[in-house]
Amino acid sequence: MLPGFRARAELSRPRRTDSLEVQQVAEYDGAELTGQAFTLRNLGPTAIALSSEREAPAGALAFAFGRDTLAPGETTQAFLVFAKGGLE
Repeated sequence: MLPGFRARAELSRPRRTDSLEVQQVAEYDGAELTGQAFTLRNLGPTAIALSSEREAPAGALAFAFGRDTLAPGETTQAFLVFAKGGLE
């Protein structure tokens, strides 16, 4: 845990887009930033190139994937960072 941040488990229902399942698993709150952690799971028969995804959600300052490619059946983590207070 980073100094100055509070963490809480934030289990959302898994959501599926094509063969990719996404579930929020944690949220981190700091004085100026908020972070979200997600589990990504490939439910399809072919690999998913996560490294080709270059657009973060609106308002995100940063995002990262735990690996570049997700083979069928594999799971990884993703992280998003937002400014506290939302969009500016």
